[in-house]
Amino acid sequence: MASIIEKYLKPARTGFVGKILDLILGVKDAKFDETVKEKVNALLPQVKTRAINKLGLDPSEAQLIKPITFAGHNYDSDTKVKQGKDGKWRSNAYQVTWLFFTKDQICAYKISFFIEGTLDKGAESTEEYFYKDITNFSTSSGVIDVAGSKVQSNQFSIVVPGDKFSCWVNDNIDAQVQAMKKLLREKKAG
Repeated sequence: MASIIEKYLKPARTGFVGKILDLILGVKDAKFDETVKEKVNALLPQVKTRAINKLGLDPSEAQLIKPITFAGHNYDSDTKVKQGKDGKWRSNAYQVTWLFFTKDQICAYKISFFIEGTLDKGAESTEEYFYKDITNFSTSSGVIDVAGSKVQSNQFSIVVPGDKFSCWVNDNIDAQVQAMKKLLREKKAG
């Protein structure tokens, strides 16, 4: 039996009868989003623990500001994508990023995984940036090509000379970015 994720991302049927069947039997955008949200929310505590362990952090030392998490559909290679009736793009892959703030640096952890897979098969990365080295926090949106589809994407980045740490985001992250910019200004001034 196909999962909700598989059913949603399945290519649309063709012809009149196919379109009627998709309308009746197809998974709605809201149901897909609800399924993904439930799966990701169930994984967030586990991802945070993995992040702390991979970064070798003492959580009590990483509380300069509250840790921030970003999550979003991942549009890297090997993902299946579909544009919903609401115009939003969705995929079978997801990315979760945790940012921890110590007195001297930002510690970043990112994991990309297939929604129906396990975290153990996810691609992980960690980075540590000293505040003095960070030149910018940025957000960007644009159209990228994924398996022949033009997909609207949103990313957050930490920019340092010669390098950039980026992650996918789904939601409005303005408040979190403003808190980080305020902290960076304080660190650079102090």
